[in-house]
Amino acid sequence: MNFLKFEVVWKDDHLLNLRVTADNGSFSGSTEIYTTEEAIAELSKQLENYLPNNDAAVFSAGHGEYKCLISIKYLEPSGRIIVNALIESEEPVYKNSVNLSLLTYPANLDNFQKELRVLSMLKNGTAILQGI
Repeated sequence: MNFLKFEVVWKDDHLLNLRVTADNGSFSGSTEIYTTEEAIAELSKQLENYLPNNDAAVFSAGHGEYKCLISIKYLEPSGRIIVNALIESEEPVYKNSVNLSLLTYPANLDNFQKELRVLSMLKNGTAILQGI
């Protein structure tokens, strides 16, 4: 399976504990990070009406042991979209890290953007970007 998934694990009035998972069929990784609904809403806003000439949409969250960096950009001239994901989790003795890319279609990105908007408003749920 090829996908990028944001899933709310826990929430309070100020923070979301978000599990971010990326899988491109060959590599996969998952981490839990703390972020805000405003950060998720900002990513959703960046992806709304996303066009090939737009700058990359970027989501960065976490600190300390758990981090993720997601970059989304059109892959010219194919019209497909490339998603780059760097996901890290650090245990007391070792560090886990995955840096992967996956491809998707604009229609899948539109669905993901809508799911992110709902996730940020409800502070609950899952948003999945299906890859190809």
